[in-house]
Amino acid sequence: MLVGNILEKTEAFCAWQVCADRLADWMRNTWQSHEDDRVSQWEDSTVEQATAIPGLRSEGFDNLVSVDYVLKWWGSRDLEAQSGELNVVWKVFKPDDANGSFECYRTWIRLAPRDFILGQYKSEMEKREANRAAVREAFHQWQALFIKKGS
Repeated sequence: MLVGNILEKTEAFCAWQVCADRLADWMRNTWQSHEDDRVSQWEDSTVEQATAIPGLRSEGFDNLVSVDYVLKWWGSRDLEAQSGELNVVWKVFKPDDANGSFECYRTWIRLAPRDFILGQYKSEMEKREANRAAVREAFHQWQALFIKKGS
């Protein structure tokens, strides 16, 4: 084992960027796992890590309680056809509610097989980076929706 002994300055990431990258990797891993098992229709879910929620709140996702992700795949032979959907369920505390109840909001990403196959990308890492960039863009849009909703 080789341990580095230099402390390198690195780029700081926002919580939403870290969540987006983790979500993109989870989606890709889930899709690949089902492809390897030759399962063409499936549904999987996960939740955002609780430790990420305070960071998301501080970045414009006001009153956020939790985030659930539901990935549904019904498949298609056409690489361009809509074949799945990621539903993102945002649980948000109701403002001015002393009982601490919450409301749910939904956003989504529609998916096609081309979103997962390597296609023009030469390596798995290139494809993962492309997927991460796309999900980061989605999080950026969702952040804008949250900020707009709060005003």
